[in-house]
Amino acid sequence: MHGGGRNSNPVVSALGAGFTAGFQAADAPPLDLSIPYQYWQHEVFRYLELAAALGAPAVRVQPRFAVLEAELAAADRLLGAADVTGPFAVIHPGATDPRRRWPPAHFARVARALQNQGVPVVVVGSEGDIVAEVGERAAAQPLLDLVFGELVGLLARASILVGNDSGPRHLADALGTPTVAVYWCGNMVNAAPVARRNHRAHISWTTACPICGCSLVGEPFPLRCSDNVSLVSEVPVDAVVSSTLALLEADGVLTARAWTEVGP
Repeated sequence: MHGGGRNSNPVVSALGAGFTAGFQAADAPPLDLSIPYQYWQHEVFRYLELAAALGAPAVRVQPRFAVLEAELAAADRLLGAADVTGPFAVIHPGATDPRRRWPPAHFARVARALQNQGVPVVVVGSEGDIVAEVGERAAAQPLLDLVFGELVGLLARASILVGNDSGPRHLADALGTPTVAVYWCGNMVNAAPVARRNHRAHISWTTACPICGCSLVGEPFPLRCSDNVSLVSEVPVDAVVSSTLALLEADGVLTARAWTEVGP
């Protein structure tokens, strides 16, 4: 199911299966059942389309992930050690691709706005310098390099996650936790939340590199230059804060909203 099949389809064909199925990009060999690979398609619907072609049509489109009691217990130990009680927010300021990273200072302002409303904030991630910067700027609790079970439990316990377009956002979504995320416009096509009742996506419409000026959109794939600079820094902090507080109000975590500027 992953990618257009240039590398994976020959491997799949060599396994000796009685029937093979997958995606086929222009430079990939076919399988017994091949669906044309188009980059500009939401990943969830891409995979559901293949499953439907094999006779298993979707009964829902929003992913769901079950949480184990042991994972909740691990999260409770972390929260107890951090002295975090009651409803809390998780901020995940990292992303594998630097171009998808909203500035740490922006996340810190969101964290301070939440704390001003009495909502504790936990900052998570594997990018130590980024997590530490947000935690220091916002005087928020940083939790670095969590194992998967701890992260699952923590996101399941959280009232909301605020972050970039990244794995933890998708995991929180699948666990039923509301999310507010910052997206580059190209990634919205492939990885946006499929529902909006409990999720908000704030979009950067930057289509050229802020450093060299080259275009970053194209066919059949997005383009890329050598400048690994954030493409989402222009997303306004007040919009992210407003969405976050609104979702917390809808869930009854907050009863009134009175956000004011909390400094750079």
